[in-house]
Amino acid sequence: MANLTGKGGFQKGKSGNPGGRPKKDREFTELLERRGAQTLEVDGKRVASKRLLVDMVWDAILTGAIKFTDGSELKMKPLYWIETVKWLYAQIDGPPKQNIELSGSEDSPVRVSHGLDVAQLTDDELAFLEGIITRLTQSTGTASGTGAA
Repeated sequence: MANLTGKGGFQKGKSGNPGGRPKKDREFTELLERRGAQTLEVDGKRVASKRLLVDMVWDAILTGAIKFTDGSELKMKPLYWIETVKWLYAQIDGPPKQNIELSGSEDSPVRVSHGLDVAQLTDDELAFLEGIITRLTQSTGTASGTGAA
C-alpha cells in the first residue's frame, strides 16, 4: 500500500509487490534437462545424453574436431575453436570481468568496445592460431576431419 504522506515510498512493513517477482518460464530449460537425462547406447554402453555432449565439447577443444556417435568427424575452423574455448570457460568460471572505460570528446559519441574482434586479427595471428590447432590435433593422433565447421 502506498505511503500517502506525500514523501513517496511504502508503509513500513508493507511490500510494493505483495505477489513477489513473477516466476520465469522454465519450460525450455526443463525440456533440455529431461532430454539431457535420457540415455543413449554408444559403443555398447548406456550414456546420459548430457554426459555425451560434455565429452564431445571437451574432445572438440582438445582435438579441434567434433566427433559424432556415428563415427563421423567435423574439423573446426580456428575461429569456431576459439569461440568454443571462450564459451567453455564462461560455463566453468562464469564470464570474465569486463572493465569498461568511457572516454571521448564532448562533441562526439562515446565509443565502447569489448572482447576480441577476430575480424581484426592479422593473417599472421590467424596462422598462429591454426598452428596451435594443428599441433593439438597431431599430439592427440587425430586424423583430419571429413568436413569443415
